Amino acid sequence: MSDPVTVSISMGALLFIGLAALGAYGIMKATQVKERLEIEKTIDEKGREAYQMSKLKALEKTVDKLETKGAGIRT
Repeated sequence: MSDPVTVSISMGALLFIGLAALGAYGIMKATQVKERLEIEKTIDEKGREAYQMSKLKALEKTVDKLETKGAGIRT
């Protein structure tokens, strides 16, 4: 049988390795969450840009229609 000191050192080493693995897992999960949030933020920004562009195109069409109608009245 092993003496108590060796057992204590072995248990301490196992505990340290377990805590290190748990910390590494936590860091990986935090990185994944951060990346997911950045992707969602990018998607939101792109969605807002697309919405603004569609509004701009609709306004341009309205202006074109008004200019066309206005040109017919002036001549």
